[in-house]
This record gives sequence, C-alpha cells and structure tokens, in this order.
Amino acid sequence: MNRCTAVRCRLNATLVSLSALFAVCLSRPVCGDENAEYQTQILPILRTHCYECHGDGAAEGSFALDQFSSETLAQSKPDVWWNVLKNVRSGVMPPAEKARPTPEDAAALARWIKFRVFQIDPENPDPGKLPVRRLNRTEYGNTVSDLMGIRFDAASLFPPDDSGFGFDNVGDALSFSPLLMEQYLRAAQSIVDRSVPKVTSNSRLRWAFRATSLSIWT
Repeated sequence: MNRCTAVRCRLNATLVSLSALFAVCLSRPVCGDENAEYQTQILPILRTHCYECHGDGAAEGSFALDQFSSETLAQSKPDVWWNVLKNVRSGVMPPAEKARPTPEDAAALARWIKFRVFQIDPENPDPGKLPVRRLNRTEYGNTVSDLMGIRFDAASLFPPDDSGFGFDNVGDALSFSPLLMEQYLRAAQSIVDRSVPKVTSNSRLRWAFRATSLSIWT
C-alpha cells in the first residue's frame, strides 16, 4: 500500500467516524432546546397563573415555584410537579377567583410535567410492578357458592383480610402466610366433601328406591 492509499483510507475512516457521531448527535435532543421549552412555554404559564401566591418571593403553604431557574433543577423535584399537576388538572388551582389557564396552557403544562419531569415515554409505557392478587375471603366465599352450588361461610374459616387505602381487595395488602395456606387447604377439602358426590347417581337412585319401598311396606 503506497502512501496516498494509506492517507485515503485514514481519511475515509475519519469521515465515517464523524458521520456516526453526527448521526448520534442528531438523534439526541439538545439540552438547550429542552431548557428553551421550559423558559419559553412553561415559565410564562407559571408567572401568569401561579407566581402571585407561589413565586416572586411568595410561598403560600411553603410551596414556591420560582426556585427553579432551569429545567434540570425542575426535574430534580418531581413531587413538586406532581402537586402542580393534580391541582391544575382537578381545577383546585388557581383559585376560583383568579384567572384560569386556557385549556391549551393547561394541556401544555400537563404534557411537560408528564413527559419531561416524570420522563414518561408514550412509546414504552411502564405500568409499574403488578402484584399477584388473591381473592379476599368474601370474594372467595361467593366464588365457591356460585361454582359449587353450596352455602359457604368464608368468614367463619378465614381471618379478616388486611386492607389498603380503605379497601380489602388491594393486591399489595392481601398477604398470604403459611398458616393461611393451611386454612385454604382445609377449606378446599371441606368444599369437596360437601359438593362432590361420593356415590354414582345409579347407586343413589337404588338407595332412594329401597327407602321408598320400605316406607310403603311399613
């Protein structure tokens, strides 16, 4: 390989590397553009509708929104923006006597909070962990009664279920201890004994016939 060929190869390799780097840069959002959205779209909404009570030195309820000079700082406190999202979406804030944001401004603020602060990716949603949920004792009793056709009092066999957020059918709160497992096994055996015939239908008919015949003769 002569000197010109070697130089040409190195030049081609450099161009390929620069092209790849350029493509990567284009595929990633620019920090300045991200911060520009906060500065040009979000801050004007906050200054117009929120800063009277929560900015420019005011901090009603120890809640201030002028503490964030950039989007990076704003993203560091998602709990603040979760409160903003809840209050604006429910109409609690701004107060009824104050000017309310337009539907477009409210939607822009909610969109920025969800996609920029919470980093929600609509293309790859994350539903969070899904706990394995069992039936609570009321649901279990009703299910057994419907499927097996027997009266089944689950409240007398199982202890009260734990509750979460005021409900006793929340998967995270429905624990399943070894002792409870033993109680379910005993209940299952009792259910089978009561609902599953131990003799065939023909045998049951013969016994019924004999009992009837005996009663007639006597």
